[in-house]
Amino acid sequence: MDDVTISKLTLTTNPNLSITPNTLNHGSSCVNTGATPVLYTITNTGTVAADGITVLSSNASEFTVSALSPTTVAANGGTATFNVTFTPSASGARSATITVATATAGGNSPTLALTGTGDATLAGAITTSAESNVASTAVRLNGNVTTLGTCPSTTEKGFVWGANADPTILDLNTSVAGLTTGAYFYDLTGLTPNTTYHYRAYIKDANGYVYGSDEAFTTLDVADHIAFVNVPSAGTVNSNLTAFTVEARTAGNVVDAAYAGNVTISKATGSGAISGTLTKAFVNGVATFNDIEFDAVDTYTLHADSGAFSQITSGNIAVAAAVIYTKINSLAELTDGDYVIANQNDLVAIGALGSSQYNAVTIYPQSGQLSNPDSGIIYHVESLGSGVFTFQRVATGNYIGWSSSTSLAAPTTANTNSQKWTVTYDNNNYFVAANLADATKLIRYNSGLTTPGFKAYAASSSFGSEGYLQFYKRLPSTWNGSGWSNGPPNANTHLIISANYDTTTQPDLVGNTITINNGGTLEIINGKSVTATSIIVNDGGNFIVRDGATTSVTNFTVNRNSASVANKYAFWSSPVSAANIYSVFPGFTPQYVMTYNTATDFYTVVPNPTATTAGTGYSVKIPATAPNLSFIGTPNNGIINTALSTVGNTYNLVGNPYPSNMDLPSFYSANSANIGSTLWFWDNTSNSVTTQTGNTTVNVGYATYNAAGSTWVAAPTSAAPTGNAAKIGQGFIVEALSTTLLFTNSMRVADSGVSLNKSSANAGEGKYWLKLSTPYNTYISQAVTYGQGASDTYDAYDSKAIATGSDAFYSTVGTEKLVIQGKADFDIHDVVPLGNKHFENGQFTIALTQKEGLFLTGQAIYLRDKLLGTETNLQNGAYTFTSDAGEFANRFEIVYKQSVLGTADTPVKNDLKVYRSGEDFVIDAPSRIQNVLVYDASGRLIQTVSSKSTTATVRNLDRGVYILQITTDAGSVSRKIVK
Repeated sequence: MDDVTISKLTLTTNPNLSITPNTLNHGSSCVNTGATPVLYTITNTGTVAADGITVLSSNASEFTVSALSPTTVAANGGTATFNVTFTPSASGARSATITVATATAGGNSPTLALTGTGDATLAGAITTSAESNVASTAVRLNGNVTTLGTCPSTTEKGFVWGANADPTILDLNTSVAGLTTGAYFYDLTGLTPNTTYHYRAYIKDANGYVYGSDEAFTTLDVADHIAFVNVPSAGTVNSNLTAFTVEARTAGNVVDAAYAGNVTISKATGSGAISGTLTKAFVNGVATFNDIEFDAVDTYTLHADSGAFSQITSGNIAVAAAVIYTKINSLAELTDGDYVIANQNDLVAIGALGSSQYNAVTIYPQSGQLSNPDSGIIYHVESLGSGVFTFQRVATGNYIGWSSSTSLAAPTTANTNSQKWTVTYDNNNYFVAANLADATKLIRYNSGLTTPGFKAYAASSSFGSEGYLQFYKRLPSTWNGSGWSNGPPNANTHLIISANYDTTTQPDLVGNTITINNGGTLEIINGKSVTATSIIVNDGGNFIVRDGATTSVTNFTVNRNSASVANKYAFWSSPVSAANIYSVFPGFTPQYVMTYNTATDFYTVVPNPTATTAGTGYSVKIPATAPNLSFIGTPNNGIINTALSTVGNTYNLVGNPYPSNMDLPSFYSANSANIGSTLWFWDNTSNSVTTQTGNTTVNVGYATYNAAGSTWVAAPTSAAPTGNAAKIGQGFIVEALSTTLLFTNSMRVADSGVSLNKSSANAGEGKYWLKLSTPYNTYISQAVTYGQGASDTYDAYDSKAIATGSDAFYSTVGTEKLVIQGKADFDIHDVVPLGNKHFENGQFTIALTQKEGLFLTGQAIYLRDKLLGTETNLQNGAYTFTSDAGEFANRFEIVYKQSVLGTADTPVKNDLKVYRSGEDFVIDAPSRIQNVLVYDASGRLIQTVSSKSTTATVRNLDRGVYILQITTDAGSVSRKIVK
């Protein structure tokens, strides 16, 4: 063995200590709060045990050493452990040095440089946010952690809730995962509908709970019924109704958006069938119906059913006839109005403008008519005169115009010739529309285009039988009292009013032309309006405007039919302002038009032209038999004051100034201080008078009306008027009490008011009419009325004839001769004296012709003939008598209870004897005879016999029937004798 060197081996004989783990940072901890202790291990890798181990901290108050064990660390890997607890006494960075030492000589002293952070106290913060997604049984609770707490730390977040304000953790609660700052929520379910709850967001730490502010919410009520919404009040046959809905609603009438399910509608009333999608699902509590229609004209209602809810019924839906467009076949029929413009063979119609061409829309005419065409193909055609028209699309207001080459346009105005078209009608039964700017440009249909449509082509272009045009015209729509015959009106529609259209219940009326026919009334009330290019009021129609109404009418015409024969006179008054009274008879000019001269009671001719004055009457000599009258101008409206003259007899000729009937009682009520209660209406059917004189005429063809009692008496030999209204244009005579006559819109009415044969609720009221017929085929009437506030003296309820003619029939009050006598409430003991006047000798008849009130129930009306001593109940039949010519004021009277003579024998009647003695007749009475009046069968007094005794003799009688009127000291009696 070579080169071997043996060195001296040196062995360690001291302890060799180290510390593990090398955890130097003890993290953070709240001030005065110990962190989790850190366990350290002391390891002795030396060969000598380390005795007397100590562990010292340079900052023992904050880094505290504890639990050192054991204090001797064996050699060769022996260990001991100790804990260090970090308890900061202040916030911020803290530190300490840990030194391990041994009492064994030669042992080392390892160290640790420890650090830590003292945390300051930071309180956690929480806010409660407003709830969201409120439903009937659920809600979303919302909160926001604005600060997580430290020292102590936030350990939990959540919500508390309950019925009372400021709930706590002791109430209902839930925690929400995730300890971070920011918004958070909780979807709460299982709540009670329509209930108020309170809730708060919270956080928790070692010290307890922190709450946000109180929030309150009320859960939604659940639906307890369903309701129709926006059901249209009108529609047309076989057209979808305007969309409407059914809503699921709570008791508070709020939509329950959570309600799900279906609702089914059905027809409740109406004659036709319903079609469309009848069952719909609720979406957010609302079910929408948009394709419902009916197949027949009628008024309908709908039912709706959904689940356990009660069935509901809609309001009325007035379904009118379908809107009809009829093919026209002449240029004369192409007047202003709405049209569908079709191609030559009626396959397509002009729609909207596409790319330089108008699109074609397929149509399906039947028998020359289109029913309910789409609004997009409706064009308003307006004539500019000389065969030139414009075509304006109703849906957009654009006009069909030509731009260049074959291109068409849709300008918004029609200011140039490019938007105007000359229309002709070809013998082959089609229309040609040529542009006014270039007559070679014709509107023609071309099915050969990529998209078939209408463009501007020359006449030489060959498109077969499809190229030119046809026009389908919307027919007028007639109001029948409940709906329109041809769809609802618009500004282009021609309208006919044949029943009552009252804006009290109907909307404002807009139309192109409005024609009011016989039986039709258009009434515009305060706050409502009518707008039209033209209004025509035909005979029997009425146009009523109330104060506060708005009328926008360009042209206004009132047409009246006259039943007069030529050369007779009639009283007329104009319903329009300042019309020339000579020009109201189209094609004729009256020979005379006159106004009444109050001073002379004659008529004064006015010149031609004469502009009418509102409320003034004119006596017009009718220029032809049954001519028509047309009053054209601005309709009279509102308050009208008409001058009256109070000279002479104060008679004034006035008239209804309005284009509607006028209520005569209302007229008199407003003018009772201005005029008398009697109105006189000239009736030219009562005789053949062809000259007009004043009240002195013996041809008194006046009907008499008492406005206080609403009573008519006919003109002689004429039918009695009925009702209580003056017709449009009617003139009449009044007796002036002041110098002004007032007319107002409140007097305007649609009809003639009440008719005869009416009962009365007042037992003391009644009316009857008597007629005196002559042997020369004339008759005269009078009326007697009871009640209504009248008295038995001469007052406003009494009316005299304007004059007495050759024949007369009247009652009397004092010296007044009346054709209408108004009396106080009925008294069965009343007596009504009558007077009669005859032009010739002859046989006359008095009859009851009409009755009202208590006389309808059988109350007797006795005509007492004082000459003949008879009493006849006119309720049972007429009374015929013979009379000489002349006036008799004492022969007749009306009583209502038969006299004693008529019902029982008196002593005079029982004991008085009349017997024949040869050619004479002897009267033998129980008391002295004063006189005997002898009448023949005609009622003519032929002999008077005086006597101073109880007997008398009548001599020298021819063969015949006679009446003896015998007056004695005990009374009078009549006896009939025959020779």
